[in-house]
Amino acid sequence: MNANSGLKKLLAKEEFVVIAGIGIPRGADFKPLEERYKLLEKKVNAFYIPDNPGANVHLLGLAAAVHLEKLGGETVLELNCRDRNRIAIQSSILGAAALGIPNLLFSTGDHQTLGNFRGAKRVYDVDLTQAIQVARGMRDEKKFSNGEEVAQPPSIFIGAEANPFADPFEFRAALMAKKVEAGADFVQIRAVFDLERFGKWIKLVRQQEPLQKIPILAGIIPLVSVEQAKSLQEAPGMIVPDSIIQRLEASGKPEDEGIKIAKEIIAQVKKTEGVRGIVLHASGMESLVPDLIK
Repeated sequence: MNANSGLKKLLAKEEFVVIAGIGIPRGADFKPLEERYKLLEKKVNAFYIPDNPGANVHLLGLAAAVHLEKLGGETVLELNCRDRNRIAIQSSILGAAALGIPNLLFSTGDHQTLGNFRGAKRVYDVDLTQAIQVARGMRDEKKFSNGEEVAQPPSIFIGAEANPFADPFEFRAALMAKKVEAGADFVQIRAVFDLERFGKWIKLVRQQEPLQKIPILAGIIPLVSVEQAKSLQEAPGMIVPDSIIQRLEASGKPEDEGIKIAKEIIAQVKKTEGVRGIVLHASGMESLVPDLIK
């Protein structure tokens, strides 16, 4: 099947896109996925399908993506390097393209010690940049990574994960440039809470020639409690300023304040040069999304 990316078309027209992360069931049942989809149907441009997020076992992302596509939603399917060697990565690319999944987001994957299978072996046969090179080679050069020909090249729109908030900060933009040079068509970044650091990162990004026109999609997480915010503050590669924690603590309704904060962040990133959309990570909180995107 020839995948047809609506996301690619919207970004080409420089429209601001809204993608919603959707909670993937932790059982062999599509019903929870369908219920979450109905809350967001026709309200967003696409659905982001995470790949065993938090290093916890979920329903296979490819299965979830195919089901949502059948229901009428466009998907962005994550493929991580944690769980796949180069054989599995290339097989997954072919399978996704054959099933009509138009957008693939390549990621490193959450470390297995963060999940409930801490003894699981991580793979990382290729890193994120190499995985993107493999995908582009299959699509554009019609070659597998060993040089053999691909019988039917995959028609895919290639995305790369990036994190402006990890250390060392001064290398973040250069690392993203390598991913774009490897073949990324768009970049999806981790959740933005620290607008000051985000602004500094954007300035560094615009200085890198490969990054001056790349569409950037900013992650947004609506906060609903002080506990959630503090948990994210301790997560690797995340920065949640103390000022946000203080606002939530001072509010009599932390969920309302968290939504207000999310709207403020969206308003700021929307005005930022190079940011062409947002990805709302609201797994389990899909009911909040319609209000955020009004």
